[in-house]
Amino acid sequence: MKDRYAALDLGSNSFHLVIAQKRDGSIQTVDKNKQMVRLGEGLDDNNLLSADAIARGIAALTQMGQLVADIPEDQFRAVATNTLRVAENRDAFIAAGEAALGKPIEIISGSEEAALIYLGISKHNHFTDRSLVIDIGGGSTEIILGEGSEPQLLRSLAIGCANIAARYFAKGKITKAAIKKARDYAGTIIEPHILTYRSQPAWARVVLSSGTAKAIARVLTRLNANAKQAAA
Repeated sequence: MKDRYAALDLGSNSFHLVIAQKRDGSIQTVDKNKQMVRLGEGLDDNNLLSADAIARGIAALTQMGQLVADIPEDQFRAVATNTLRVAENRDAFIAAGEAALGKPIEIISGSEEAALIYLGISKHNHFTDRSLVIDIGGGSTEIILGEGSEPQLLRSLAIGCANIAARYFAKGKITKAAIKKARDYAGTIIEPHILTYRSQPAWARVVLSSGTAKAIARVLTRLNANAKQAAA
């Protein structure tokens, strides 16, 4: 379909497809498909993707391929992020994934991922002033400072909800000691960049994006509701 466009994000936690169409001079979303592939969980200590993780990824791409089959290749873009950046057997996955999807897949750098995140959020929200955007993904966290729709300071850090969970909360077991270790580890990754951001002109807002941010918001909402009930 010549008037349809699609974008596919092959993330460490989920694969997310958005299909849009030109209507009355604007772009409108007409379909979405999100698959919880948990690709990052399949990385072993040697950065090799497991057979199970590969199978989950290929199954999702096969399904998504059916949805984008009629979209011209020059109106489609699929990008892979942190897990496939570090996976030693990424070439084999990409080859199988492209065959399943029927479209090319591109592995992008952390800086480009950060820039795309900022562009999407700033343009969707029509930001015109300075904003700090933090995206907590499955395998990496992007921190971007920009003005209007122009990203200016970009960092992609190798900490995400999936790799932190695998490293400190095996089998879903959460303890105070594990939380402290996870916080300390995240702090060592973030700390070298703090002064760089603090030295920049002030920003008007901080925006958190991704499923992790939404999950945190739901937890805070529930805690707030419980606190109000207890005080009533």
